[in-house]
Amino acid sequence: TDLMSRGRWFVEGPLELAAGVLIFLNIACVFLFLELEGRSAKEGAGPDERRRLNHAALVVSNMFTFFFVVEFALRLFFLRSEIFVVSGAWQKANMFDAAVVCMGIVDSCVLSPLEKASAISVMRALRIVRVLRVVRTFDVFISLRLLLTGVFACFRALVWSMCVLGLSMLVSSLVLCQVLQSTQGDWNADQAMADWVYRYYGTSSRSMWTFFEVTFSGGWPNYVRPLIEQVHPAYSVFFALYISFVVFAMMRIITALFLKDTLAMASHDLELSVHERIKQKKECADSLRGFFHVADASQDGRLTWQEFRSILQSPQIKAFLGTLELDIQEGKRLFDLLDDGTGCVYVEDFVQGAMRLKGQARSLDVITIMRDCGSMLRKMDQLCQALNALHADEPRWLELPVGRSQLPAGRSMTFFSTKR
Repeated sequence: TDLMSRGRWFVEGPLELAAGVLIFLNIACVFLFLELEGRSAKEGAGPDERRRLNHAALVVSNMFTFFFVVEFALRLFFLRSEIFVVSGAWQKANMFDAAVVCMGIVDSCVLSPLEKASAISVMRALRIVRVLRVVRTFDVFISLRLLLTGVFACFRALVWSMCVLGLSMLVSSLVLCQVLQSTQGDWNADQAMADWVYRYYGTSSRSMWTFFEVTFSGGWPNYVRPLIEQVHPAYSVFFALYISFVVFAMMRIITALFLKDTLAMASHDLELSVHERIKQKKECADSLRGFFHVADASQDGRLTWQEFRSILQSPQIKAFLGTLELDIQEGKRLFDLLDDGTGCVYVEDFVQGAMRLKGQARSLDVITIMRDCGSMLRKMDQLCQALNALHADEPRWLELPVGRSQLPAGRSMTFFSTKR
């Protein structure tokens, strides 16, 4: 019905956007009240002040719970079973959302009236769990959804890249630790230097952690320069090779692989692809409407051939239509294709027709034309056979083969001729 269709549009559009905004507001309120509670506990606030703060936090929490319950009830009413199952696939995000809403109801209606210490701690835990509703916003904020998709897509590559980096750090740390221990006479006389070397490279575990910081912190000169300046300059060769091949080359290769996996996952995300195509189609339609209003010199809502021909003289307009993949080499032919026989084109007819004409011919269009041509040939054959039957007593006939048409092999079309 019309009410259900409008309700579906409302819950999947404005209501979803409002829910996403309120989720972030809920997160901000949880952050604020936890900050105030921590400061009041640190400063030794009195019981009355802390009670007022907890009461304010509870009121705000109940307000958010009420909105989320109403929002979920509306989605359940208009979407029905599709809220949990779509085309046989379980909607895990909506199931998680239902569980969080139920926990919010239990929090507001059951735990809060108890006013016990254990209940209050559970209530705070549930309040933090409500922050996880931010997962719902991935259907609203496409960029955030793409980010999460990229993180999951890169998880396997992340594991293997960390294995490769870990092996490189392990080998390098063991080599450097063993070299420093075998050459203690070069630096052991200086107690401050000996303490520094032991702090960063004295054992295998310390050396491994130091190389982890060298690889990922970006402050590798702090761990390298004392060895080069106060122990031996030859360590510069070792660290130059490590920084060049591991920190620079390997890290950038891994970054490129992550980017490749993210783009590949984004291209295979059906919902994201549909959203992008709808967005591109809407932008193209808006551009065509803008062109129509510019070309409509009389501003009567109709575009005549004279107005269309006049605007096509502008090089800027030709370039603009070229970006929309509209062939304007034959302007009259293009206008005739858009015209419905009245000699003018209205704005919606222009937009819809131009959207169909933009780009090259698609396979579906070619197949449709072939089907229509085949249907016309069959009807012409039937018409010719009927005319031949009506004039069966005529002495002269002209029989022409059908040729390469959609008719079965061996069929022919016969045309009657007039008497001489």
